[in-house]
Amino acid sequence: FDPDFICNASDSSGRYSYQAQPAICRWNLVKLAEALAPELPAERAEAVMDEYLDLFNRFYLENMRKKLGLFIKEEPEDEMLITELLQTMHNTGADFTNTFRSLSLICCLTEAETEGEEDLRRTADLLLHQCASLEELKAANKPTMDPRELAMLLSLAQSNPSLFQMISDRVTIARQLDKLGKLKDLTETSQEELRAKQAEEWTSWITRYRKRLARELEGQSDEQAVKEERVRVMNSANPRVVLRNYIAQNAIEAAENGDFSEVQRVLRVLEKPFSSQPGLELPARVSGHGTTAQMEKDEGEEQQQQASSSAARNPVPYDSKPPAWAQELCVT
Repeated sequence: FDPDFICNASDSSGRYSYQAQPAICRWNLVKLAEALAPELPAERAEAVMDEYLDLFNRFYLENMRKKLGLFIKEEPEDEMLITELLQTMHNTGADFTNTFRSLSLICCLTEAETEGEEDLRRTADLLLHQCASLEELKAANKPTMDPRELAMLLSLAQSNPSLFQMISDRVTIARQLDKLGKLKDLTETSQEELRAKQAEEWTSWITRYRKRLARELEGQSDEQAVKEERVRVMNSANPRVVLRNYIAQNAIEAAENGDFSEVQRVLRVLEKPFSSQPGLELPARVSGHGTTAQMEKDEGEEQQQQASSSAARNPVPYDSKPPAWAQELCVT
């Protein structure tokens, strides 16, 4: 998870980044109101827009509470718990979709029940499986700007601010410097040190989350029914599968070679994204040249291609973390 994630690689300034979505949605609504003038008077449009932020925050918190299984009580501290979850996901490089889906596997204990260190470690391991490795974090934090270009722009910002604003902006530079700093820290960290730090962060958050879950059970006559309903609510709010870039890329490459079976398979999976579908956990084995059914037409030729090319890919479940090669995909 990266709050600065940009789904469109051509959006170099991050105008449509994940964390910019609330603001850009408001901007779009303002432009819609302008297009509706004079049928929609400016004064009325402004009054409606003044309600936007409160409405957004209310619906956001309502949805996030469902994703965390908090459906009985609303507490002021919930917003901080959500913020800390997203920050922990960012710090540990956790997979957004799979982390939320995994939260329903965390047991809901009452205040009277206790959890030993071994139980807490096993719980943390559920989420550690979704965290990035050291190499994955290094790749994610590699600046997209050449160091020489970055140095030139930093110098230009000091010597000629007007020209600097014409060709770049301080937000972009700050983002690049932040990545550079994180990359430096990562180069001085071992995989074991990283995993220990990730475990510490998740253990801390899980402890707070379990206490909040315990308060959901307070005053409930049928605690087991509440626990079961919590899992149902969470699994209906957190999809098991989403259309990731690498899933689409596999289907596209197969289709370009005349094999549409993977497109049809992905469509079937995405028709029920919240459900487990036996027999559809894995894609057909895909390489840069198509699916298994197509490749078996000429096994000898395929073996030769695999020996001479690194494009061959082993299939991973649709609900797994993206494979390493997916980081190279660029969507514009």
